[in-house]
Amino acid sequence: MNAQAAESTEDSRLARRASQGDAAAFSQLFDAHFSFVRKVARTLGTPDAELDDVAQEAFVIAHRQLHRFETGRFSTWLYRITSNLVANR
Repeated sequence: MNAQAAESTEDSRLARRASQGDAAAFSQLFDAHFSFVRKVARTLGTPDAELDDVAQEAFVIAHRQLHRFETGRFSTWLYRITSNLVANR
């Protein structure tokens, strides 16, 4: 299994656990992907002063919607959440 597939499998496992109420699993996802979400928000035009707020909000949305994440890369799902959030701001 390549590194990308292993990451996707681990993220899927963590997302499943987090959707069942495992706060530590969500914390691991947050730690692993926060900088990615912040980078996406910056690339999409979010002012530097708002990057942390946008990233936090993206993870709040992700937490509420974890039951909708099924398969694929968690980072792709977060990208979509972040891009929609930035567009709506």
